[in-house]
Amino acid sequence: MTSANISFYVHTGAEIPWRKPESSHEDNRTTATQTVLSMLTVAFFVDILIMVGAYFATPCLFRATEAFLEIWGSLLLSPFRRCLRRKASVDPETYQQIEIEDYDEGNNDSDSVSQLDVPQKQPVQRKSRSLLKRVIAISCGVIIVLLSCIRPRGADYSYLSKSLSLAPFGSHEYAPAQERPTSASGSTSKSAPSSTPSHTPAGAPASAPSSAPPSNVPSSAPTSGANENSTSLPADFSWLEGHTALDSFPTFDWLPSYNSSDGFPDWSPFRINKHGKSDYVYEHYNPLKDPLHTPNLQNDILEPMRELLHDGSVKIKHVILIKLESTRQDVWPFRSNSYIMKHINDSYPDGIPDEVQDRLTKLTPTAERLTGFETGFRKDGDHSPKPYGGFSARNAYTSGTYTLKSITGTVCGVNPMAVEANLEYLHDIYQPCLPHILEALNQQPNISTQAETNTQTDDWTSWPWHTMWMQSHPDDWDKHYMLHPALGYKDIMAKRTIDADGKKYIPEETEEEEEHGHEDKLLKNYLRDVIDDAKKNNTRLFLSHLTHNTHTPYYKPGDYKEMMGDLSNDRNEKLNRYLNTMAYQDEWISDILELLDDAGIADETLLVMTGDHGLSLPNDGGITAWHSPHVGNFHVPLFFSHPKLPQLEINNAVLSTQILPTILDLLVETSSIDEDSTKIIKDLLPMYEGQSMIRTLIPEHNGKQEWHFSTMNPGGTWFTMRAAAQPYRLVVPLKPDAKWRFTDVVADPFELKPQEDLQLLFLVDAVLKEHGPEAVKWLSEAAHVAKWWLGENHRRWKYDPKNPENN
Repeated sequence: MTSANISFYVHTGAEIPWRKPESSHEDNRTTATQTVLSMLTVAFFVDILIMVGAYFATPCLFRATEAFLEIWGSLLLSPFRRCLRRKASVDPETYQQIEIEDYDEGNNDSDSVSQLDVPQKQPVQRKSRSLLKRVIAISCGVIIVLLSCIRPRGADYSYLSKSLSLAPFGSHEYAPAQERPTSASGSTSKSAPSSTPSHTPAGAPASAPSSAPPSNVPSSAPTSGANENSTSLPADFSWLEGHTALDSFPTFDWLPSYNSSDGFPDWSPFRINKHGKSDYVYEHYNPLKDPLHTPNLQNDILEPMRELLHDGSVKIKHVILIKLESTRQDVWPFRSNSYIMKHINDSYPDGIPDEVQDRLTKLTPTAERLTGFETGFRKDGDHSPKPYGGFSARNAYTSGTYTLKSITGTVCGVNPMAVEANLEYLHDIYQPCLPHILEALNQQPNISTQAETNTQTDDWTSWPWHTMWMQSHPDDWDKHYMLHPALGYKDIMAKRTIDADGKKYIPEETEEEEEHGHEDKLLKNYLRDVIDDAKKNNTRLFLSHLTHNTHTPYYKPGDYKEMMGDLSNDRNEKLNRYLNTMAYQDEWISDILELLDDAGIADETLLVMTGDHGLSLPNDGGITAWHSPHVGNFHVPLFFSHPKLPQLEINNAVLSTQILPTILDLLVETSSIDEDSTKIIKDLLPMYEGQSMIRTLIPEHNGKQEWHFSTMNPGGTWFTMRAAAQPYRLVVPLKPDAKWRFTDVVADPFELKPQEDLQLLFLVDAVLKEHGPEAVKWLSEAAHVAKWWLGENHRRWKYDPKNPENN
């Protein structure tokens, strides 16, 4: 276990979460186990070092332990020995006197005499310990016992004091929500409403009394100390606590009549009968009941694109959604102010060589063209590439740093489950995903009749949609292959299906290439076939693609070019590989654009790209987003590209869950769907949590914040939150041994000085000292909102922590 812990930390920069109740079910090979198994070589090397060290250290440790136990043993047994000494001697009368006559000297033989002459061995004297050693051993023991008795009963001390060998067998019943911050008077806060589940953020505040002031914190900043543990977070959240966004089933006249098992479950009006209860009403998300929802569909479309969307210039016949694996916002495109540039400059003490500088300047030209962002590398007089057209978000976060959860959040416009691993496919996705919506459009009479008779009209707005998922690497990680059908995709392509179909376009690969999965570029001919089939069959494409060469270990075919100096440094070597795969990914996206041009559909295809998550490798050395709260894992590129759109930059804070409502809004506003489909989209669009990005965003309304939540890989240890109008960011723990983390990403964009603590109340003190009362006010509100949101997240997904697989 020690070698596994060390190798895991060296490999990922995190610790192994030994206690994971959510991952105990048999069918789910958790990502933790698979990650540990992927590091057997490092673990084996650490094992050898431990055994060699133990060989030499064991005798010394054995003698020291023996001496310690002997001193304490003698100390504890000394009272009993004194009692034995004081015990009365046996009465002399009990001995029988030997008669003198019984001693016959004549009968004494020489053997008896000789035995008397043999020298007797001296009794072994027990080695006594010096007074100094006895004092040291006893003092250390007394100090350990004393500290164990008087130490605070916090989760941090409890976690550090436990033996590693007992870590997997710790109690799973303990929930951080049981820790309630005390009020200023020392009494505990009131309990949460009955509708709030027991599994809530660690140390999150309980319900505030109704008499609490409406402000989030009192006018005077709260005062507290670690010795008092009495920081208070008074607030009135009656508008939030005890409320839920779940409401009765929505009714639409266009709902498909097929059984719920054949499509999105919420479509079926027979869902109520399925439970066999006359008084049962199926609950569905209703944004009008959501106390955190702020709609913006009433706002006008952004001025630079309003006229173009309405005059018929922009046509969207096909939609391609690309999830960019492990892609940081500041490397897509790669910019001169990227944090990676600090490491590049440091790796070349005498300056970056010209050929390396030229390579970095041209690292991601396709991304620069698509986003329209300046990279900062060009000198005066250098020409920038012509923008492709579209709008890009500079301040976009992913809905989850675990790829499978990020996919669900993007494709369905929902917040993923704040639980361990990929369980979304087992539960009720509480909003229709984009493939579900397009399939509902296909069920309308004017579209379904054409599909059945193969007599499509020339009006492409009424052609049926074909939904497809494409990736070249395996999809067996954590039941990935089970997720796509749950999201509504009808056609799925992954390494297993490519191999099963005979590897039509796959050349002979080396063993290393086969191990890492087919490279992304090998999908080019498959993608061409899909586009050709769509043109031939008069169908519209919604195609989703996940890249993978940028995932650790950052493998690509061919040689790696030099982009970092001192490659003997482990981090530099990994960053060099990462930058090489970024260049490879940029080339692959360029190939896709070329394909669209060759097929003649570039001007009628909406291209949407976003990172599934980022990477904190340059910040803290983490090679994955696993258990890493750093903002570099959450800040991702997000842009919509279309040749007929003006190039526009969005500086507001956005979340990847806003992609789906934005796509729907674009389809309606560009008249890219027929009248019946437009009615369906207009019914569905207001039901989503996220705001449309083609309209003026509302970061705050009447004092109510627009909150963004993101689950953290693998999902059950932390989640993060921020308010769109504020620079602050909070990491909320779900386990007792996980820390709260507060940062100001405007003042500290690289999170070099985060405020962290296992106790929320101590974190408040640190934030007050470092950031002031305004930050504490925000933190107080965020902590209350976090507690409500987690319970609401479980309710929406019909998730029971005690029975995680039961839907």
